[in-house]
Amino acid sequence: MSVVGDTSYYPPELRNITVPIYGGIFQIKGQLPNPVAFTVDNHAKAYFSRMIVVQEGTQSVTNNINATGEMPSIDN
Repeated sequence: MSVVGDTSYYPPELRNITVPIYGGIFQIKGQLPNPVAFTVDNHAKAYFSRMIVVQEGTQSVTNNINATGEMPSIDN
């Protein structure tokens, strides 16, 4: 996942998040100081999403890796 905008607005531990994908699913857990914006990237497949905003609580984000730049579906 990549940050959107100036990295100084993000805590250092949120500036470069890399997570494994198992069966098409990835999971991220942690504490956020406030909502933050990211794009989802898969460099191996040359995929990137449009911006998603991650906020407090549990969120489910669905991406179509065959549609680069498509808006992910977010369920809070």
